[in-house]
Amino acid sequence: MWLEQISMIEGILGYQFDNKNLLEKAFTNESDDIDTNKSFELLGKNYLSFGILDILYNELAFVNDDNEFITNLDEESYLKLSKELISNDNINDFIINNELDKFLSNKDNKEETNCNLYYALLGSILIDSRSDTSLVKNVIIKTLDLYNNIGLKLDNDDNYIKRVSEWCLKKHEIDNEYHIYKTIDYKALNVINSDNSNFDISVELAMPGVDGVFLAKERSITLAKLKVASIAYNYLKENDMLITYKDEVGSPDLERCINQLQELHDKGYIGEVEYKINQKYNSKGEVIWKCRCMLEGSNKTFTCEDISKKVAKRNTAFDMLKYVFSLEEK
Repeated sequence: MWLEQISMIEGILGYQFDNKNLLEKAFTNESDDIDTNKSFELLGKNYLSFGILDILYNELAFVNDDNEFITNLDEESYLKLSKELISNDNINDFIINNELDKFLSNKDNKEETNCNLYYALLGSILIDSRSDTSLVKNVIIKTLDLYNNIGLKLDNDDNYIKRVSEWCLKKHEIDNEYHIYKTIDYKALNVINSDNSNFDISVELAMPGVDGVFLAKERSITLAKLKVASIAYNYLKENDMLITYKDEVGSPDLERCINQLQELHDKGYIGEVEYKINQKYNSKGEVIWKCRCMLEGSNKTFTCEDISKKVAKRNTAFDMLKYVFSLEEK
């Protein structure tokens, strides 16, 4: 492996090796020689499971001034989030996107091989750094883009990091930008809101279409991002800048209401819409169609009876669409 290749790989990882041979060994995945990267893989994989939880607790939990342990998630949620962040897909994408697989001694294009390479790289760094876990955690944070992905993958309805990102992409086709500073080094410039909190981390949020930036200070980068995204979202709401259902599908339209509901579902605004249609007969022996419209996650239902199946379904959909719009206004 050439020195420029080693330097490039070190730049991708965010770590410089004292012993460059350890880095080369991490890429030796199959050989007649017994000295392959298998021991590195085992070391790195075992550390990753611990390291990711350590990072999450540092980002999302803290001990307050009253010596109480405060956390945003329960234990099950921490485990679920950690598995998502270090999934094979994420690790494989990192290896492929940075073309690190091409340096393997035996390249077979398998996801498992690429994941093992990532574990081996972490293991080699642990050995080279003499088990300096802070350095290894920095590599994990950089390579898996954790400061962005932790906030985006939080599973709650008030995930403002995700909401603000979606607004930027839908409204301007450009994502927002977070800038991270040590508070002592931060110099405010054109800040929309004021944050007089006394925390070490300052995060600035810049959004397309908004003149100025938002600022929040917190104990960790993720907590600061959650706070500043919430501030930005409330600013959009207070200034009537949020994307509405009307922006997405137009005003409720009797002729298009079924498609409008489906479009809102496809874009992730509402749950799945279900129609149940039954037929019965009136006193004259004529067929009457009864349609019931239900919305996933809501107890609200609408029904309509008509001699036309199409009309019965359309009327219930129109009532449900108007109901959905009324919820957004609230």
